Amino acid sequence: MDRRTTVEPDQDLDVITVLTRQHALIRDLFDAVERSQPADRRETFGRLVRLLAVHEEAEEVVVHPVALARLNGGAEIVASRKKEAGHVRELIRTLDPDSPDFTRDLEVLRATVFAHVTAEERYEYAALDSVTSAAERHVMAEGVRETFRH
Repeated sequence: MDRRTTVEPDQDLDVITVLTRQHALIRDLFDAVERSQPADRRETFGRLVRLLAVHEEAEEVVVHPVALARLNGGAEIVASRKKEAGHVRELIRTLDPDSPDFTRDLEVLRATVFAHVTAEERYEYAALDSVTSAAERHVMAEGVRETFRH
């Protein structure tokens, strides 16, 4: 997989570290899209979109099931994160890197993604950290690793 668009989980990292590092890479890719020349914009935006999609898939498969099973209020937390992720997907579908409005639309997407990332880290990841062991979080990181392999 293209290391510029993924963070391959290190064997020694737990799931929260892996996912927050992906959040940092997402921030970097937004900056790269913004700085890209028009000829490169579509490819750079595509890398961002792919990372967002695989990251969300990893959360769906690995994080949300544990949150649902173990967190007090887990159903509400997961429902909120899924709603936010759905809004992100809808915004992505409307973006056209060749549009004269792309920069403005990208900023709307960026704000939406960053709000989602903040909520994940504050409400879901922090709570998971308190109800799971280090060993469980390492197993979850392996699940994320599997998601990125496919």
